[in-house]
Amino acid sequence: MLKLLHRPSLFMLPLLRFGLAALFVWTGLLKLQAPDAAHIAIFQYRLVSWEAAGVLSTLIPMLELWAALGLLLPRLRLGGISLCMGLLFVFCGALASALVRNLDISCGCFGTTDAHVPAIRRLFEDALLLGLCYILWREAALKLRSDSQSSAVPSPQPR
Repeated sequence: MLKLLHRPSLFMLPLLRFGLAALFVWTGLLKLQAPDAAHIAIFQYRLVSWEAAGVLSTLIPMLELWAALGLLLPRLRLGGISLCMGLLFVFCGALASALVRNLDISCGCFGTTDAHVPAIRRLFEDALLLGLCYILWREAALKLRSDSQSSAVPSPQPR
């Protein structure tokens, strides 16, 4: 029992996974509810054409929902975390690009609810989320590695 008290990660990691999954479900559903707003928000970054922004406004929410599902299902966990990290890398890059080019745009992360949130704040939030995802990724990778080593077939002994 004392050993459990020294391992707060046993309790915190599932909470973190669930919280991140809930966040990605929420952002994905907000974008799906307002596809035109998501389309405009993506286009305002001036990184892709209007047509490509339309495709991305459909693709990104679906990827967010798949990432959330991956976070919740043990067999898909490492892939879900990796997808979250990939999305967050892209979001951070787009936000950094907008800041460098002095574009005054809303992030679009939370649909139309974040219209007055500065991009620099969203960049820091996304960087924090990326760090949390890294913690989850490292734990999932170590668990996968230990599981694969424990299930390895022992080599035959010479006679």
